[in-house]
Amino acid sequence: MHRVYIVRHGERIDHVDRSWKTGSDLPDDPFLTVRGLKQANDLAVRLKDANITQIFCSPFYRCVQTANETAKLINVPIKLEHGAGEFLSSRWFKENPRLRSTNDLANEFRMIDTSYESFWKRQYPESLEQLGARTGSVIKHLVGNFLDTGSILIVSHGHVIEKLANSLVPTVRINWVTYCALVELCPDSEGSYRVEANGDTSYLSEPENSGFRPKHSCLANGVTTKT
Repeated sequence: MHRVYIVRHGERIDHVDRSWKTGSDLPDDPFLTVRGLKQANDLAVRLKDANITQIFCSPFYRCVQTANETAKLINVPIKLEHGAGEFLSSRWFKENPRLRSTNDLANEFRMIDTSYESFWKRQYPESLEQLGARTGSVIKHLVGNFLDTGSILIVSHGHVIEKLANSLVPTVRINWVTYCALVELCPDSEGSYRVEANGDTSYLSEPENSGFRPKHSCLANGVTTKT
């Protein structure tokens, strides 16, 4: 049975070093820490036998780094999909965040499929309602066009993952998504989906050891922090 795997990126540098942004040319596009890279490697091992034939990834650098470990291990290219990108709230970003170009990313990460054209065009600013419309449209497009060949991996951001998953399983509360937390969705014979893994981090040798932990869904209670 082909499945949909949705995972958050690994630990990001600016959540560890709060002064990092002041010296960066791309302050909205942080990279992974050493721990984050280890988490990404653990993810690759966890998914190596999952029959993944498609990898879709947010164009933010931390997500590309995370996806790259799995892509290299299973030899499946990375498709940069803006529909899996960060929630572009004006409360987080004063302007449309500047990211590395696709060419720059492809020069660094050979697994990027430069022939893929993102289904979603990035829109800034973005409201919660617009985020819901975006994720619903994107997940239905990806499942409808790519799930027939094998399982799908989507590497994204915490708030976005909640919305992506709930577009397929609206009645299930998605657990708070920590670094490299994995959501696994399995379709049934009637076209509905069930949650097989809900924010799973049991496979990580170095899971997130501190940080923000809301009592409820971060989206249900308002936007609180970048993911």
